[in-house]
Amino acid sequence: MLKNKKIVFLGDSITEGSLASDYSKSFVSVFQKETGLEVYGLGIGGTRFAYQKRPSIGDLKFDRFFESRLYEIPSDADVIVVFGGTNDYGHGDASFGLDDDETIYTFCGALNSIMTKLKIIFPNAQLIFATPLRRMEEDKESLNAYGFSHQGTLLDYRNAIIRIASKHNIPVLDLYTIYPVDPTTQENRNKYMPDGLHPNDLGHKMLAEIFVKYLSNFIK
Repeated sequence: MLKNKKIVFLGDSITEGSLASDYSKSFVSVFQKETGLEVYGLGIGGTRFAYQKRPSIGDLKFDRFFESRLYEIPSDADVIVVFGGTNDYGHGDASFGLDDDETIYTFCGALNSIMTKLKIIFPNAQLIFATPLRRMEEDKESLNAYGFSHQGTLLDYRNAIIRIASKHNIPVLDLYTIYPVDPTTQENRNKYMPDGLHPNDLGHKMLAEIFVKYLSNFIK
């Protein structure tokens, strides 16, 4: 099934392996071990889809928005998985935007922009977008972690990814729904997601297994 393919995961801190005890326990590494494929994990903590108006305080790597990192993707990638959105909700200053936006300065516009560019730059690759995992305070509609106004709930961001990807004929792995962890409960946080956002070793293993099963539908 999964043979001789080059897989790329473009994402944020979860793709980077945050909260795994070691990178070898991250979902990207576990996915590589289980499939034997050539896998690239292009995760940078704190990064978002939309370009930010104000530079991040303390670590400018947070401002390396997804589209700015497309050059890191191997030109012969067979599958490109784009997994993000939680930071746009959690601490971004970009407005949510409308589904027909094409500017990188709104969340919806950045989605349209990166999807269009991926299809042009990687015409032979299978593109897949993944929605954010559930997280603590995902229904918060006041101020986010950096003091900016939330643009709706995390579910709104998930829904936008699904709608806009459908417009571009790009399949979506809906991790918001499929990933079986509700971090709003203490029991689930203790077992899978201690900080209410990043999976631990067991949580990463579950995530890897979901990706293996899902990508098997596309890679023959």
